[in-house]
Amino acid sequence: MQFTIVADGFRKALSPVYDVATKCSIKDWISENRIAFNTHNKKTIFRAYNGRIAIQTTLSELDDQGTQYRYGQDGDVVVNAKDLINILKSFPSNAVIICEKKGKELCIKMRDDTDQFQTMPCYDDDLTFPAKPSTFKKTIDINRLLFLAGLSKIFFAIGYEAEREKYLYWVLRFNKDFVRFAAGTGAIFAVADFEGKDIITSVPNKDYILLNKEHTIVLQKVLESTISEAMKIQESNDSAKDSFQILITLGNIEMQLIGMNPDIDWIDENTFLNLDYSHKIITKTTDWEYAGRGVVATFNDEMKRERRNSKTTVELSQDKATLFVQSSDLMKAKRKVEVIDYSNVNNEDTFAFSCSSVYIPFLARLSEEDGLIQIEKFSENDKKPIIVRYYADNTAKDRKDVKKVNSVTGYIEKLCIFFAQMS
Repeated sequence: MQFTIVADGFRKALSPVYDVATKCSIKDWISENRIAFNTHNKKTIFRAYNGRIAIQTTLSELDDQGTQYRYGQDGDVVVNAKDLINILKSFPSNAVIICEKKGKELCIKMRDDTDQFQTMPCYDDDLTFPAKPSTFKKTIDINRLLFLAGLSKIFFAIGYEAEREKYLYWVLRFNKDFVRFAAGTGAIFAVADFEGKDIITSVPNKDYILLNKEHTIVLQKVLESTISEAMKIQESNDSAKDSFQILITLGNIEMQLIGMNPDIDWIDENTFLNLDYSHKIITKTTDWEYAGRGVVATFNDEMKRERRNSKTTVELSQDKATLFVQSSDLMKAKRKVEVIDYSNVNNEDTFAFSCSSVYIPFLARLSEEDGLIQIEKFSENDKKPIIVRYYADNTAKDRKDVKKVNSVTGYIEKLCIFFAQMS
């Protein structure tokens, strides 16, 4: 096996494969931290498989992606991923290097000064890859940057408790002119919507795809390290748990997501999003930044060791001009948030709720700079969640009108979180 390539271009081209090889592997997986090179027919395929995700990417002289790849000889090697990246970093970024298998070693040397080289051992066995699905029941095409934008807004809310399996998944809902990203822990949820003409293609009608958190951690990094704009997501036609797959294609990158539960029944978030909440309050998100820090600061190590919940109470002042944000336990905090507008369709005198203190910082964290949010509460009912809608303006509005138009894409965007109250 032999080919030549620019050192830094090679490292960047390997980045998606490296991420799969080294992150979120099944424990003690045999091919963890391994990358395979398969050089045949004047191209090289780079592969990795961590037990959850199989990935391959291809370099050829016809599509070298700026790496100046040049084919030399056929052959196969499997090497340690971390060692390989460290070796590539040891060469000047613009250096042209020769990668060549010699016996049971991979030798990487400077093309213009072959006295400078590095070697590393090769594994004896090849990587065993799962078979790809032959038919699919769902296929969509979506812009990679749009996918990343939506995912970045809801990723924090993906669940973490193994005993609540469905919340280890997040949902991608779509039709021709609409896509939604939604995630939740069971107590707090985040939902990001995008609307625009032909925002999704290759989809016959309204549908959804569920993606697992373990896959998403790596998928996000892979998407950030590639330049392809077009992204294809396909769900296999085989719904048996052992053979169910999701195939993701971006340019010359192909990923197989494996080991998911196709029988997960996720919630219908519209049950909460489409309620007509009676109380609506507009505030600045910047006011919540230090209020959030204050109440979270009361949740100290002693409370964590005792597994105690930290509760924050939010209450409207009598003159309807201020929200008091308070936490009282071993430590106490009280902060003020200015009310820009307040609407109460039932003419009730009070507005107050209590929730976990850890939710309060998100009111500022998910917002744009100097943004406004609309906080909604359903009458005096403490069983329904609190809704926070981003992209608000100075006046409380109907839920359908709390949105913004992206100046670059022209898409309509909506973002909200909702979370459980505490008694």
